[in-house]
Amino acid sequence: MCWNIQVSFLSAVVGWSTCAYLLWRQRSERDGWYARYLFTFTLTQLIDIALWSLHETDGFALQACTEKQLALPDFSMKTDPQFWNYIISKLIVPVVVFTQNAVQCTYPRPGHGIPWKLIAVQAAPCFLMMFAFACSKLGQANFPVPHDTLAWGGEFYKPGEDFKFWANQFGALASSAWVIGVFIYSMPLRVCIVHIVVLAMVITTLAVTEGRLDFGSKWCTYCLIYSIVYIAEPVWNPDSSSKKKLAKAA
Repeated sequence: MCWNIQVSFLSAVVGWSTCAYLLWRQRSERDGWYARYLFTFTLTQLIDIALWSLHETDGFALQACTEKQLALPDFSMKTDPQFWNYIISKLIVPVVVFTQNAVQCTYPRPGHGIPWKLIAVQAAPCFLMMFAFACSKLGQANFPVPHDTLAWGGEFYKPGEDFKFWANQFGALASSAWVIGVFIYSMPLRVCIVHIVVLAMVITTLAVTEGRLDFGSKWCTYCLIYSIVYIAEPVWNPDSSSKKKLAKAA
């Protein structure tokens, strides 16, 4: 997924169209939340479009600035050709991930307001991502055919540097476990299971087909999968269409 500007744009359009439909449908409070949560995933498409656009600029290619990884943001490189790659990858990607985690925390629970403390805690993994990331580069993906994909944040594997690679895989897995924890805390059982299954599908597919979890661009499948799942809610959650039933389910 998200092999180029065109695919990223079409994925975003599918997500935005689904958001508009959910806001119109209003089957319950969940539809508004589904639309907001899905919208945060379409933002990753915009990141991909920006990075692909940079890469396709004449005389420019995305390159990892490994000396800037595992470091605080450094604005002294503004004369470097990779500066905008650096800004997008080190600052904007973690901010977009934060919006996803923050909106996730706002799942509508009767009798509960906006969980500001829980939202604030979501900054922790995003700061870790910001610290670890630097400039994005192209990586070689295997599925469904060998092709270039965006490797957000830079180079995390070189021969003889297994620790950095596995630390990055652990970070991706720990981030997923963090998200699952919020699902379990905030959602009724059926809705929670559906979201965990979707996340497990993405993780498992990446692990089996690519042998790694850190091809951030390929996580954009979330956008398309959630579009289908949310539209199909009357099929997998047929008994909770009203606000009253939502209150009982939670």
